[in-house]
Amino acid sequence: MADTDTSATGSPGAGDDVAHLTSALKVTEDVIAGVRPEQTHLPTPCHDYDVTQLLDHLVGYANDFADKANGSTPTADPATVQAGDDPSGAYRAAAARLVEGYRGGPDSNATPIGVVLMETVTHGWDLATATGQPAPYPESAVQASLSIGQGMLAPEYRGEGKPFGDEVTPPELSTTLARFIAFMGRDPNWSP
Repeated sequence: MADTDTSATGSPGAGDDVAHLTSALKVTEDVIAGVRPEQTHLPTPCHDYDVTQLLDHLVGYANDFADKANGSTPTADPATVQAGDDPSGAYRAAAARLVEGYRGGPDSNATPIGVVLMETVTHGWDLATATGQPAPYPESAVQASLSIGQGMLAPEYRGEGKPFGDEVTPPELSTTLARFIAFMGRDPNWSP
């Protein structure tokens, strides 16, 4: 998600967004901690990644976002990071630095917090769904993710070979999380 136009997301780290991000990161931390060793090569709703690759992505980008929020130059290309033997610990440490950076007034080169929130909820849901876990993201964080996405995700970013899939029509009477996931180009009813 780091490759999108973020001009519509407002200033990085404003208002309630830090609280939304903090709560979403905690849910994603719990999902990562719940991945069992035998699940590492399962497919995920993010068709580019299996569970291991998605863990690498989550840890890599959490560190990248944290470095930028704290005014540091990222030490590695997030696409090449490997989560290692303790992806839960690696993600938890990056999440703590990330919140600290946004809470303290992020660096001017920080990724807008709305983009980070969308990334956290989307890929956390991907991982939870792939591994048969709940994804209890707070309603307010999901609604914020959906609103931010609707304000910034232009059609030219969607489709084959682009950062986002085409929007999916959510099932009738969907939850806010299902509507957000459908907006992000995933089938809320995905199964392996």
